[in-house]
Amino acid sequence: MKKTDYSDAPNKRIVQRLVYQKAIENSKLNKLVGLAGPNINNYLRFIQSMGFKMANIYEINPKQLLLQMLDYKSSFDIKTRVQLDDVYIAEENKQDTLYDLDFDCSILLVKRHIKKFIQNAIVTLAIRPVGLKKTLSIFSRLVEKEKATISYNCEVNDNYKLHRIIFSNKTYHCYQYKDKSNMITITQI
Repeated sequence: MKKTDYSDAPNKRIVQRLVYQKAIENSKLNKLVGLAGPNINNYLRFIQSMGFKMANIYEINPKQLLLQMLDYKSSFDIKTRVQLDDVYIAEENKQDTLYDLDFDCSILLVKRHIKKFIQNAIVTLAIRPVGLKKTLSIFSRLVEKEKATISYNCEVNDNYKLHRIIFSNKTYHCYQYKDKSNMITITQI
């Protein structure tokens, strides 16, 4: 079964571009560890346009990887390694690497991934079936022992709502949007 293709999801693209631009402005990231989803060519085109020179792409589903490879075009100026495995095996928290973890599932299924990849990470989750408040609460407990303050609707526009998870030493920006379903992209970058 082919995964849902979000290539035509305008709010997701707006949030993705915004978060990537902030990541690039605030750091020296030039490598990427990510999950390409069903349209690997669109994903590689996008990350190349953002200035990345190297990408390690993970896919845990053999059938999905086969579909990606059948569609793959090697006309990119980005060194790409695609691996059949769980992204969890990737080396974590490297200073020059952005971790684009677009899980498209509930936080309940990826808790160990979130705990592992806390630095330079962009985490995208489905809000279903847990709900927004519980998703942000669980996320805050996974990344920090300190109790967080969660501020809702810090910014609201036609494309997304911005919420914040605030600790004494860092703040996570949480972009809630809806194209096909309610999603949230969380990053500290």
